[in-house]
Amino acid sequence: MIRTSRSDLVNLWRRVGIGSGMLVLCHSFLGAFGRIEGGPDSLIDTLIDAIEPGGTLVVPAFTYSFFKGETYDPSTTPSTVGILGDALRRRNGVVRSLDPNFSNVAIGRMTNELMRWSNPASFGADSFYARLLQPDGQVLLLGVDYTALPLFMHLEWQLQVSYRYEKAFAGHIVRSGELRRAQAIHYVRDERVAPQTDRRRIGVLIDADNSVRRANCAYGLIRAFPARTVERIVRREVAKNPLILLDADRPFLATSEL
Repeated sequence: MIRTSRSDLVNLWRRVGIGSGMLVLCHSFLGAFGRIEGGPDSLIDTLIDAIEPGGTLVVPAFTYSFFKGETYDPSTTPSTVGILGDALRRRNGVVRSLDPNFSNVAIGRMTNELMRWSNPASFGADSFYARLLQPDGQVLLLGVDYTALPLFMHLEWQLQVSYRYEKAFAGHIVRSGELRRAQAIHYVRDERVAPQTDRRRIGVLIDADNSVRRANCAYGLIRAFPARTVERIVRREVAKNPLILLDADRPFLATSEL
């Protein structure tokens, strides 16, 4: 198995333009790095070093708790979307959002602003993804492609696509040691038409944009780009084809399309 050293990681971040003061949302498949010297903590350490001073690192730690009828405890509920989020959430100074379905963990200058959960909607106005776009935050994909991005659901909300709608999920969140009733709103697929999500076409268009920086790692590819690049391309393409984020051959499984 190929070994990725700390110096390899430092060089990779430099090659894709990750630097001081940046807000970085990182989605990852760590298997793309082979055997990482120092494990996930080494990757986190080098990323934090790369964006200091003044940077902020955000990693998804989704639990889908309310979808599953489970209580969400931000301090203990494990992430279901990879080990990097769990590795980061165990650190001192890290804040995890209270979203019981799509939580993130963050460390750095903008942590409190980004992780506040004042709106029960996971996507939409005043959501984390809306705030990610405002300061021109960066997206870092480590060994995963564009299909990994929940940012697309936020953009579908912005554009009010015909095949999704807002749905509330109720449950309990542990806050300050107390069990509290809460509600979370997700922009769900409309199963009356059963839209078939497929982001590969839009991914090709994003990949062709000159703002996307790339570097090869042990067994995969790293991409870094402004979140606003995705917003710009999705807006442009949806205006031309409202179903660009669905399967090209069969966008709906149900016969009655919206």
